[in-house]
Amino acid sequence: MNTNSVADKALARAIDLLKAIKAEYIIRLPTQELVTHGDLQLMPTKAAKQKKVRTVPHGTYTNMCRTKGVDKMKVGDVIFFTSDGLDIQRLRSVAAAMACKLYGNESVITTVNGMGIEILRVK
Repeated sequence: MNTNSVADKALARAIDLLKAIKAEYIIRLPTQELVTHGDLQLMPTKAAKQKKVRTVPHGTYTNMCRTKGVDKMKVGDVIFFTSDGLDIQRLRSVAAAMACKLYGNESVITTVNGMGIEILRVK
């Protein structure tokens, strides 16, 4: 630490203040040098999570549910549609979520039937 610069004088003053109040601290200087006091330890930084790679364009599942008429169902209607190569469980989940949002909780019953999805609107 070069005691000639204003930044170094401010740092020394801050350290004196922290010591006066008996605080524990870790200070990382611009030179990456660490100034520590007490039992504190610097935790390593976590790596950022990688985004999940999409296998289909955004909105594909929702658009398929709309084209099959999930958003226009009336009570008692039954819709059956095939997955057309998409993940069938994900498609069922999106269809159920769309119906729940439009018609309320427990408004439809969904099931995977063979290679497609069957949806019954009950209320």
